[in-house]
Amino acid sequence: MMMPRKKRRLIIALIIIFTILILSSIGGVIAYLYLNTDSFKSEQQLFEKYIAQNITKIVEIMNNNPSELQKALDENKYTSTLTANVEYTSNVSTSAENKDNTINNAEITVKGNVDKKSNYQYRDVTLNYKNESNSQKIARFEYIDESDIQGIRLDNILQFVSIQKGNTAKLAENTDLNEEDIKKVLQYTNEIEIDKIIEFNQDEIDILSQTYLGIIEQNTDKQSFGKETKVLTLENNTSLTTNGYYITLTKEKYNNIIIKILEKLSTDEIILSKIDNISQTLNNYGIKLGNNPLTRESYTEYLNQMINDIKSTNIGNEQIKVEVLESNGQLVQTIVQAQDYETIISINNEENIITIENTKTAESKVQKSIYEIQNKTSNTSQEVILKHETLENGVKSQGIELEFNQTKNDKIITRNMNITYDKIQNIATLYVKEDINLVDNFENQIVLDTQNNIRIDQLQKEQALTIKAALEENINNQLQTIYDNIKTEDINSCLKSLGFIKENIFEEAPVEVSETERNRFNSNLTFFIGNDLTADNIKDLLEVAKNNIKDANIELSEAEKEEDRKLTQITIDIERDSNNQEILSEIADVIEKNNGEKFNVTMSYDENTKLINKIFIKVVQEENN
Repeated sequence: MMMPRKKRRLIIALIIIFTILILSSIGGVIAYLYLNTDSFKSEQQLFEKYIAQNITKIVEIMNNNPSELQKALDENKYTSTLTANVEYTSNVSTSAENKDNTINNAEITVKGNVDKKSNYQYRDVTLNYKNESNSQKIARFEYIDESDIQGIRLDNILQFVSIQKGNTAKLAENTDLNEEDIKKVLQYTNEIEIDKIIEFNQDEIDILSQTYLGIIEQNTDKQSFGKETKVLTLENNTSLTTNGYYITLTKEKYNNIIIKILEKLSTDEIILSKIDNISQTLNNYGIKLGNNPLTRESYTEYLNQMINDIKSTNIGNEQIKVEVLESNGQLVQTIVQAQDYETIISINNEENIITIENTKTAESKVQKSIYEIQNKTSNTSQEVILKHETLENGVKSQGIELEFNQTKNDKIITRNMNITYDKIQNIATLYVKEDINLVDNFENQIVLDTQNNIRIDQLQKEQALTIKAALEENINNQLQTIYDNIKTEDINSCLKSLGFIKENIFEEAPVEVSETERNRFNSNLTFFIGNDLTADNIKDLLEVAKNNIKDANIELSEAEKEEDRKLTQITIDIERDSNNQEILSEIADVIEKNNGEKFNVTMSYDENTKLINKIFIKVVQEENN
């Protein structure tokens, strides 16, 4: 029996509809699988997908911030107490290990009130010198930023000296100071928001990924790509099975891709804009990296030099393999392997840690550099760790480590930061601790008024110069107190041993000496200037100078036999309150042995203090010969 035509048409229509629905469902599943999983993607596409995750993971970790904690600081008034100190140890793990450095006795305390919504900030900064018996203040100043006025009050001065923000030109005119120097000093009062300096938005990340993946794609062919399975052993001794997608190139082809990437980097406005931000920040703080400032021009010049270096050695058919390892759709490692070097970028997705290990082998040396970035963040806490160390044949030669953590608990925020730098058995650590309390109001809030504030940018130049002179005298007195406790030779020694400087950068501050002090000090010694003095006269001179002798140089004549060498001259270094009994005793013994000689005495003076700084005692008989 034949089915009626209308029914046949209905059934055919239903079959077509169901077929379309089924096919569309299958197509939707296929589309989903293609877009959201690794199904149906080629080895080249998978390599590009996971190599791009290096960029997104680094940006994600660097931009990871505790939102609730930051919001609390932005929207609430808070008080804070910060303490900071340095611990320096030389010759670590040797018999000469030493912590006896005056730097270790210094501690900075900063107490503050901050209300960002009202543009108010007050800081009370004190430098203390601590030893086993007591602690003493050696420098102090207060800083205030109220609305559009910035002011500073030095210790033992009753009034703030302030200017309106941006009015640095008038201040420079009034005080004969350099305006750029003023701007750099004021810049130190601003908080550095590092994350905003190098922050990439999502559009920028997408453009960068497409741009540099495009360079790889345009300069490789499908035959260069492959896939393999690898088992990784993790730090906790567990195993992780991964899929590896790799590309194998000759050294020349690999370097050609690197050259094209570097060429693009030198003209990439997204990257160059970040260089501009960093450059501006460094310039504002007067910081130079190396001998030259960082600018987009110096950055481009550096990249061009890298390109030229690669081109000069870009010959060879040795194989270079770049591989990305993934597990459950997440990048785990990126490995670059060549004949004489290997770079491994490891990503711990659970702990938000990126580790970069670069190993280079040259003859019998194995040099390794290790970098680690960690930023574990919740809404109310943050733990940041930055590490870098270099090793040669497994022995650590240099390292730097920053550990920072902050936690919010109700209305209390606690911050701790340690920065450790070590180089060849010399270690320095900066310890910083800050306790923050969110408050409704400040107790005894400092505000600027006509009684406690002088606007130096509104004064006549003569008045401004008078105030400037008073401030300079106060600063010099505080600096002298600092130098009396924290020795400049200790600072220079620390910086030299850690490799930060080659020559001394801190010099003893010129000591201000009154005319009365100068005359009293010098006259006691100049009494002995003269010719043909006896040994008894020299002994009297030593008695007068004994509490100011720093060092001495005893010169003897040349002779074949040691016993035939005779005294020719004694040069004594003079410095106030230097009591070197060992040197004094040595000079006295020499004078006693030459008791029958005659002596001529002359002296020299320090250029700054005009105090006697050297005494020259010459043997008369030697001069006449």
